Amino acid sequence: MSEFLFCVPRISCEGCVRAIKGILTTLEETEMVEVDMQAKTVLVRTRSTDDSALREALARIGYPADPALVK
Repeated sequence: MSEFLFCVPRISCEGCVRAIKGILTTLEETEMVEVDMQAKTVLVRTRSTDDSALREALARIGYPADPALVK
């Protein structure tokens, strides 16, 4: 199990939060998604050790993400 924390500067409202959770939970490996609207971060717990699918999914819906921290 891996956790990835992303900085997502375009998070600005609850609609953003719903969109991000919606796309990331469709990925088979995703176990949990937490979005902090004020900090503009997304924490994902996944069975994958590679964050590229997560970042690609976010970019597809208009929320480019930079890895903030990998635990």
